[in-house]
Amino acid sequence: MSIFSSRAIKILLFTNSLVMIAGAMLGPIYALFVEDVGGNLLDASITNSIFFLAAGITSIFAGSIQTILKNPSL
Repeated sequence: MSIFSSRAIKILLFTNSLVMIAGAMLGPIYALFVEDVGGNLLDASITNSIFFLAAGITSIFAGSIQTILKNPSL
């Protein structure tokens, strides 16, 4: 039996989706905070997009590592 079962992967993907949704819902509040400290909406949008880009790249990287560990012949 492998370290990574399909149920564990499904749980991890589901929780990752919840974290991404929560981050997207906090975006407008973050924009208000950035505006209070002297930034503007563009600054908030850029930092939010960098975060989601890094999270997406990390998810793809982790998925490829999981695939390699699950199927060493690939």
